[in-house]
Amino acid sequence: MTVARLTYSSAFVERELRRDARTLSVVTLAIISILTLSTCHFYGGPQQGAGLTVTTLNLSEADQIDSEQNHPNLTDWKDAIAVNDYYITGAEQQRSDAKAGEPPAVLLFGRRSSDKGLQWAIRITTKNFKQVSTSETDSTGSSSSRGSSYMQTSSLTNPVTVSPDGSIAVLQLEDQRASITYFVIINTSTGSVLRTAHFTRPVIGSELTDTHLAVETSDRYFPGGSGRGRLEILSATAPEEPAVTYPTEQWLTGADHHSFYLAPNPMSSGCESSHCTPMTLTRIDGRGNTVDTITGATGTHSGGWITRYTDPQKAASLLARYNNATTKEERDAAYSEWGSVRVELFNTNSGTATDITNLDVRSIRTPTGPGLLVRQSIPSESNTTKYAPLFWLSANDDGHPHTENLEQFQEDS
Repeated sequence: MTVARLTYSSAFVERELRRDARTLSVVTLAIISILTLSTCHFYGGPQQGAGLTVTTLNLSEADQIDSEQNHPNLTDWKDAIAVNDYYITGAEQQRSDAKAGEPPAVLLFGRRSSDKGLQWAIRITTKNFKQVSTSETDSTGSSSSRGSSYMQTSSLTNPVTVSPDGSIAVLQLEDQRASITYFVIINTSTGSVLRTAHFTRPVIGSELTDTHLAVETSDRYFPGGSGRGRLEILSATAPEEPAVTYPTEQWLTGADHHSFYLAPNPMSSGCESSHCTPMTLTRIDGRGNTVDTITGATGTHSGGWITRYTDPQKAASLLARYNNATTKEERDAAYSEWGSVRVELFNTNSGTATDITNLDVRSIRTPTGPGLLVRQSIPSESNTTKYAPLFWLSANDDGHPHTENLEQFQEDS
C-alpha cells in the first residue's frame, strides 16, 4: 500500500499561521465586545432571573394589606390604576432599620372592577432585599421586643406604567445601593410575570406599548456624544426572544399601541408657555425599524397623543422672529401674530387630530387606562387659575373626544 505524503513549504505554513492568528483575534474581539457592551440582562418567562423573586400571596392576607393601604372604594378610578375590567393597587414593605437606597418589597394587587374582588396578588423582591427574620418578629409580624427590627408597610411609590390597551403593566424598581434598575412586566388580568430585566447603566427613559418595553440607558444621563445612549427593546408577548439593542443619540420620549417615539431633544407633556420649538419625532416599531416621522411636535402624552403645531414652519418662523428681535416693537409684533398659530392633539393610533389651541391638557387615568383631560381656563376672583373640563380622551378607543360624565373631573378643576 502506498501512503501519500503531503509536503508544505515554510512560506505556506507561515501564511496559514498568520491567517489563523487573524481569525482568532477577530473572534476574540467580537466576544469581548459583546461582553463589554451588554448592560441589559433580560429573562423570559415567569419568576426567572434578573436578581428578582416573585411570589404569589395568600389572597386573604393580601386583601387585608391592600385594604389598609389603599382606598376601599375602588369604583372611584382615581384611587387605583384602572385597566379594562381590573384595578391595580400596590404597597411597599421595608425593614424599619433599612438603610437609605435599599430596595423595598413591592406588593401588587389586582381587583375586579365588577365586584371589587381580589383576583391576584404578588410580591416582588430583589436579591438585596432584607427580610425580617422570625426571631425578630412574633407570629403577627409585630416587633417581639423593644428595639427589634420590624417590617413597615407603606403606600406604593415605585412607578407602574400601563400599556395603552391596558393588557400589560411594567413596574420599575430601583436598587440604589447596587446601582441596578429592575423592570417587571406583568399581565394585568392575572398578575403573572411575563418578563423581567435589569440594567446596570443609568436609565434615562422607558416606554411601554401593548407588546414591547423600550428602555434607554446612557453613561452620562443624556444619549448623545459621550453619553453613548443605547436603546433596548424587549418583547412581552415573546419573552424568549432576545432584546433588540442599538446605539442612539435621540431621546426616548413616548409610545402608542405599537410604536415608540424618539426625539432629538428631551420632551415633556407640553410647554408651559405654549411657545415651544417644534421638533420632528421618529416612530420606531418593536424591531427598531422606522415607521414614519411626525413634524411640528412640542410634547408627548401617554397613550399615543402628540401635541403639535398644525403649521410647524409658521410657528418656527414666529419663534425665530421673537427670539432674535432687537427692539421691543419687533418682539411685540411677533408676539401679536402668535395668536394665529394653531395647536392640535394628534393621535398616532387612529390618525385623528383635535384642536387644543389655548386649552390646557393633562394626563389622567380613565376607567379603561391612560387618557387625557382637556380643560379651559375660567375667570377667578382668586390669584389661582381655575379650569373647566371640556372633554376627555381614552387611549383604548379611536381617540374621539368624550363629553359624558364630565362631572367626575370637576374636583380637578
